[in-house]
Amino acid sequence: MKKLLAILLCMTLVLSFGACSSNDVATDETEVVEEKVVTITEAIASVEGLRNIQHRWKDANIWESVNDDYATLNIDTEDGVWNTDTTDKLNQLHSKLGFSGALLEKIKKTRGLDGTQTEENDNYKVTWSVTSPELNVTYEMK
Repeated sequence: MKKLLAILLCMTLVLSFGACSSNDVATDETEVVEEKVVTITEAIASVEGLRNIQHRWKDANIWESVNDDYATLNIDTEDGVWNTDTTDKLNQLHSKLGFSGALLEKIKKTRGLDGTQTEENDNYKVTWSVTSPELNVTYEMK
């Protein structure tokens, strides 16, 4: 009996210290790839023509301020700026920031009485509100 216990103890020690080959033991070695978090400026710059969207009836850009940490866009909703080109470009921006196409739909459907709305993910926060006829959207890095 003592001999059997000694053999079991020895086998336990051998297995504990990795005496078996790596093929005998299942491992979960998943390579972790860190995704680079882009700045707000980089995200806007990566969507061709997005920075230059103009109001249709005003000679003004829709972007009030843009820097690495945040950007503010101001749209006159009666201006007809919700054309396919603008919508496509904002959806591309939202995708670069890790948001789905649902974000723009939520933004477009917001009314003044809805107050300030927020959408967040791990890296960015988007807030928006409507003060008729203007829509204000702020993109922030966390």
